[in-house]
Amino acid sequence: MNVFPKNSPLLATKKIGKNNPMARDIALNNWLRDEWNKNIMKLTYYEAPKEKLFELKKNLVSAPLSIIMKEPKEERSPDKFKKVLADAARTLKAMVITLRKEPRSRLKEIWGELFGELLNYCRRKAPSVILEREDRDRERSR
Repeated sequence: MNVFPKNSPLLATKKIGKNNPMARDIALNNWLRDEWNKNIMKLTYYEAPKEKLFELKKNLVSAPLSIIMKEPKEERSPDKFKKVLADAARTLKAMVITLRKEPRSRLKEIWGELFGELLNYCRRKAPSVILEREDRDRERSR
């Protein structure tokens, strides 16, 4: 079992207890968190500074979740949480795909001066990105 440090750009997964009626939802949330973690690790390969990874976590996960948590309890929904995680994972995957096309010599510039533009571009591109599990589910339904 992996334990993630509190101040880490990675998202911790939750343990699913025996006979848990929410096991399916927890498994889906864990899968989304794993997608986030996998793409964070890929971004470290593309020389992402740790500060930028924390900024991504803050902008894509922490800030939207804090807005949801300020809503009245009756209006909160587990689907909102899943949507935030899915959007964040898609944005990171779009970032990995975009950086894959860039030469290594430009990575410092991209993570520095062009970071805001990269983030905005990937946010716009994210809805068209398909996560692996979604791709498998679509193929099964055919």
